[in-house]
Amino acid sequence: MAGILLLLFFAPLAAIHGRRRARALVETSAGVGRQLLRLLTVPMVVLVSLTVALLVRREQAGAPFASPTGGAAATLSAQDGIVGLLVTMAGWIGEFSLILFFLAIPYVIGSLIAAALLILHSCGEITLRPLAAEPEEPAS
Repeated sequence: MAGILLLLFFAPLAAIHGRRRARALVETSAGVGRQLLRLLTVPMVVLVSLTVALLVRREQAGAPFASPTGGAAATLSAQDGIVGLLVTMAGWIGEFSLILFFLAIPYVIGSLIAAALLILHSCGEITLRPLAAEPEEPAS
């Protein structure tokens, strides 16, 4: 139920963001694969980071009742070297995204909408017009 309410609350902002990003990417002469790579790299990092942060939070919330063998938090925190650094950084990004969820969630959903619009545009199902150049206003 909460997921449905979350989507209903953030859908308008995500749709506006996704349409604008798709129209901005239509202007580039790159192929669809390159456009999708440019579009989805950062949102996927944010999404993975959110997942790591939620796993660690869930494990820490149940810590008094946890078994001595550990869990996802113990497994994620027991890594050494580069893997440990990446997991720690993903946890930090995820925690920051959880704090600013009202920005992170529409950003990820909007990027997915933009990817869908770009795929439909490349198949010829819809036509996306490039963004119009905004007139320069004199600075006061």
